[in-house]
Amino acid sequence: MQKVWIVSVLVALLVAGCSSPKEEASAHAVAAHETHKSEHNFTKAHWGYEGEYDAAHWSLVNPECGTGKAQSPIDLTPKQTVPMAANHVVEFHESTHAELSHEVDNGHAIKIDPIGDEGIELLGVHYKLLQFHFHGRSEHTVEGKPYDMELHLVHQNAQGQLAVVGVLMREGAHNNALEDVLAHLEGGDLNVTVNDLLPADKTHYYHYMGSLTTPPCSENVAWYIFQEPIELDAQQIGLFRTHHANNFRPVQPLHGRVLEAK
Repeated sequence: MQKVWIVSVLVALLVAGCSSPKEEASAHAVAAHETHKSEHNFTKAHWGYEGEYDAAHWSLVNPECGTGKAQSPIDLTPKQTVPMAANHVVEFHESTHAELSHEVDNGHAIKIDPIGDEGIELLGVHYKLLQFHFHGRSEHTVEGKPYDMELHLVHQNAQGQLAVVGVLMREGAHNNALEDVLAHLEGGDLNVTVNDLLPADKTHYYHYMGSLTTPPCSENVAWYIFQEPIELDAQQIGLFRTHHANNFRPVQPLHGRVLEAK
């Protein structure tokens, strides 16, 4: 048994050593939203939102989930904000036309991988949109109150730094832009106009430095959350929740971090 264990470790190390920097960066960017294939070892891979695998136990997956001082999500309290610093202002260049994308239920969320090169600009640096996914209840709250759902758009620059754009979602009018997404909840290729998933007002948003909201809970993630929510009707919310109704992490302490607003 000891020899088998040693050989397994050596094989794992050899495989890890074959990864290119690009592959490693991509894997890090999406690690928050995909479980590893080897799910039998909870301390290394298995996590969830309920029971023995819930958020209270994520520190067993990665200690930073429990000891980090810059964790996400947080409560967004307008009266505690400061004006947005000039070097934190972001330009949104999400696609305004339909882009071929691939949708999958990764076990934790409905996730869409776009094919195009859309994204955001921060201080002249391009952050490519890697993927976006949905939470069955908002992770960020506003003055202690959650929204019905939340959309996260995960971006990464050439240096591997992450920026996540959050869109709060509330029950209201039917949202035509979500129809193709809802039609492919079981997975498949689809065409998505990402800009149509954003609010009309893209000039007002919150910004703070936080983390991935799922293991490994890596910090130094730039968060931008639009102040204006988008709407979807009750039936659309129900369809999302047939797959994931409770895939949200509780809010985390601010620990003295600065919350900016524009």
